[in-house]
Amino acid sequence: MLAFLTKKKLTEDKLADAFVNGVLQLVDKSFPDIAEMINMDPEFENCPDVKAHAADKFLLIVVAGNLQLITAHFHDYRDVRLTDKIITRLSAVLSIEKDKLKQIISSYQ
Repeated sequence: MLAFLTKKKLTEDKLADAFVNGVLQLVDKSFPDIAEMINMDPEFENCPDVKAHAADKFLLIVVAGNLQLITAHFHDYRDVRLTDKIITRLSAVLSIEKDKLKQIISSYQ
């Protein structure tokens, strides 16, 4: 009955899956609102006309930023292994070579 109080340890594989799924869901759900806010911002002289379905670069920004935070929370090479697993899974979902995705993400960091 008190099992919820015990700390459940996630494997690196499950954590990588949760990261990728969570980030993809977050971007899919939030980017249309973000695009609308950008397009409606009166600070722009001309409307940037950001399309609600064009979330590619936003996804890369979110992934790059979150991957940088991993090193603050994981140690003993777990951060390196976890980052590698995340990039592997993300490259499969996005149908892009792992090394190319790694290079693209690095350019956003």
